[in-house]
Amino acid sequence: MTNDHVRDQLAYYRDLSAAERRAVDAHLAGCGECQALLAVYQRQDAALQALPGLRPRRAFRKPVGGAVRGWAARLGDLSALGGLAALIWLFVLQVQAASGGPGTLTPAALQPGLTFPPTQLAGPSPWLPALPWLASALLGVGGLFVFSRRSLWLTAVGALVAGALLISFVPPFSALPNPAGLYWRLAGGYQYDPRLPFRNSFLIVDDPARLLSPRLEALLGATGLTPLDPVQPLAGYEFLAVGLHPQKNRVALVTTRFIYADGSSRVYPVPVFDPALEFAGFWLGGWREDGLERLRSQHLAFPAQPFATAEAPIQVGPVRRLDLHPQANRLDEANPGHWLWSSVRVDRLAPAPDGSAFLIAVEQEAGARQLWLVPLDGGPPQAVGPAGDVREYGWSPDAAYIVYTRFDPGAAAANAGRPFAVVSVPRAAAGRTGSAAGDLERGYAAVDNLVTGLASDQLPGLTAEGVWFFHDQTLWLAPYAGGDPQALWAGVDSPAAPRPAPDGARLAFVCGRALCLAAPDGSALQEVAAPEPWRKLAELAWSPDGGQLAVIDRDPNNLGPVRLSVVARAGAAGAPVEIAPRDVTDPPQWTLDGQAVLVQTFPQDGRRIIAVDLRSRQVVDLSQEHWDAYFALLP
Repeated sequence: MTNDHVRDQLAYYRDLSAAERRAVDAHLAGCGECQALLAVYQRQDAALQALPGLRPRRAFRKPVGGAVRGWAARLGDLSALGGLAALIWLFVLQVQAASGGPGTLTPAALQPGLTFPPTQLAGPSPWLPALPWLASALLGVGGLFVFSRRSLWLTAVGALVAGALLISFVPPFSALPNPAGLYWRLAGGYQYDPRLPFRNSFLIVDDPARLLSPRLEALLGATGLTPLDPVQPLAGYEFLAVGLHPQKNRVALVTTRFIYADGSSRVYPVPVFDPALEFAGFWLGGWREDGLERLRSQHLAFPAQPFATAEAPIQVGPVRRLDLHPQANRLDEANPGHWLWSSVRVDRLAPAPDGSAFLIAVEQEAGARQLWLVPLDGGPPQAVGPAGDVREYGWSPDAAYIVYTRFDPGAAAANAGRPFAVVSVPRAAAGRTGSAAGDLERGYAAVDNLVTGLASDQLPGLTAEGVWFFHDQTLWLAPYAGGDPQALWAGVDSPAAPRPAPDGARLAFVCGRALCLAAPDGSALQEVAAPEPWRKLAELAWSPDGGQLAVIDRDPNNLGPVRLSVVARAGAAGAPVEIAPRDVTDPPQWTLDGQAVLVQTFPQDGRRIIAVDLRSRQVVDLSQEHWDAYFALLP
């Protein structure tokens, strides 16, 4: 047997018959080379036998049970397919939106082709803005299932993060209870940009900006007072932010840029109020009031108070904006309730006698009002006294002191029928907080009453001599700087504050249901007889020269018209004229020449500027369309 023949047989050693294997074994006993070759073949056979038991190492996934592999693969496939379906749905809705158009309304009574713009525009589906983010989340999670290595933990975390982001920031998913909404409700400060698709609908379920859009469209081209401009028509608007008021959770603020015809713009937080939909402070929606209502109200003339025309003896001249400090122009926005008709009586301007500044009270919280001094030279506003229940306010004739009335809790505890106090503050001290000055947040740390325990919250009489008031059936005169008041007349009392003439020599006051005039010591007392009986005497104001007294009386039940009469210094009363159909008024304001009286009226909770020309006895309404105005005559 040759070596070549044995080598061939060694290659098939396992397949040899028994006789052939004995022959080869006999040859192997004397051939070392053949034994080495057989060992090589045996190792190769062993390696080949082991091959079927070997599994290739997976490139992307750690070996897991077959059931887990199955559902994970199916979830990944379903997630990816869901993402593709969302993209297809998005495409269909976009085509529908592009082809449908907004639609119009053609009134039959108007000429053909004339159409009205729609009152409300709505997209084809509320899902349209959410679909890109839903598709991205599903595709992302599907990709994590397919490409995650070794473990499904990354996929699970990715799915949780995607779900949390969807329900927190992408409407309509974000209307579900979610951690972000809970945090904003507790911490406050919720706000979103309506120009972006991200917002949390758990707090505000509808879009207040969409509510205001048709109402702002109706104001384009209009002029008026804030947020309109008295000179430049409204040319456009832009919504910048929507959020909840930091202290009033039932009020949403729509921060809006108002753009005027000259290209200028101003930003106002337009409030919306009174949600019809609310559950435990969440899911606010269905806003029933907004801060533009007063600009949309019908501007109708009352029968006895027509609007001023070109032939009227008193008219409003050219309008110009005062160059005030930016902080002063924002004071009226501190409380969103100032935008409502129900707050029309909160504001009142009191100009300084020297024309250098005016006072205004800003309502901060329920029952808390802060009095501010606003310089007309562009200086920053200054707080006057601490925030509290401030009522009426005014100036000493030399503008050196600011005087206001307030509710005094200590006086109310002592006598509930006499709860009011009078405070006198030097103008030089406005804005100071003890040793620090210019602190616009804290106001005064403390305040001293000039007098307390008064029955009326009306502003007391103010003349060069001091502050005039009734207390304990006595007429008193107190110096502005404080100190002991002087008793002028004992045995007299009145439910209202006294009104001394500018020279202090004549006193007007309400005596029972009548009007009385007297000297400060009680001499020359007379009851003024009116052509028509006095009803409820509400406001008294002397002319600048002290020669005439403007008297406002109204129905005690607030059902009849409000009347203005002029009484001469000697006591003769002229016939009254009607200045409002009903409701209260502010005190009358005289022109410097004494020929006209202007009154702020509040008919049906509106605001009107009524002027009475005394020469012609003509009553005109100086109000204008979109003018929700409160006014004051500068000296």
